[in-house]
Amino acid sequence: MVVGGVRADAHHPSDQRMVNRDITVSYDRVHDLGIEYRGIVSVLNTYVTNATVAHNEVYNLPYSGISLGYGRGSNDAGGSNHNPGRGLHHYQPRHSTPTTASGNKLLNDYVHDVMQQMTDGGCIYTSGWNLNAEISGNHCPRTNGSFGLYFDEGSQHHRATGNVFSSTGTWATADYGGGENAGDWTLTGDWSSNGSSNISHGDRGNVVNGDVVVSAGSWPGGAQAVVANAGPGGGTGADARTSPSSAPSRAGASTSRPRRTTAP
Repeated sequence: MVVGGVRADAHHPSDQRMVNRDITVSYDRVHDLGIEYRGIVSVLNTYVTNATVAHNEVYNLPYSGISLGYGRGSNDAGGSNHNPGRGLHHYQPRHSTPTTASGNKLLNDYVHDVMQQMTDGGCIYTSGWNLNAEISGNHCPRTNGSFGLYFDEGSQHHRATGNVFSSTGTWATADYGGGENAGDWTLTGDWSSNGSSNISHGDRGNVVNGDVVVSAGSWPGGAQAVVANAGPGGGTGADARTSPSSAPSRAGASTSRPRRTTAP
């Protein structure tokens, strides 16, 4: 499912009536996609304003669960530092104003058993600027060793709070390679089963505090409440309320993990 558009009139519309806005995707179950094209995600939010993806369950995917943003910063104000070398601006201008991607929210989704075949992704994946974006109340167990929350190239201005990440690789990571025009993330009050992250407080305008690493499955009441509320049924099962990492699995393991060659 694609929410938004990707052409010039989607990110910098010539007429404001063309703005994709106020779209809600909620209370759905999306699973077992990517039979032929394995770089697929359940919901791809591109250039859109005030979209909400909430209370969905996503599982059994070869690549990332939900994607927020598009373009790797190429159409954002100032563009990407990589694009001159890539030759992109031979074909399109370097914009001085933000895109329409703003006010978008991923709320209370249950995303599990993703990244079964591909690499370079995670439970929740972002790309490019997204002013006032909110990622909150999501439950993300089991990413086959891949990332929980992945801020990829050009990502800026996201707020992630009150999410639960269990049985993931690095719980929160950012693509800082090659002088990325990225940062201004707020990560507060999240719970994870590991403390691995390359996002630090004060760097690039980031705010990182109050995130809790949970050991031995001793999930506190706040994390259990997030788990109980996530997904289309407002919960993911009695066992999950006790232990986020033990929420029901519908996925099998795969040993074939080709790198994604096409990115949202």
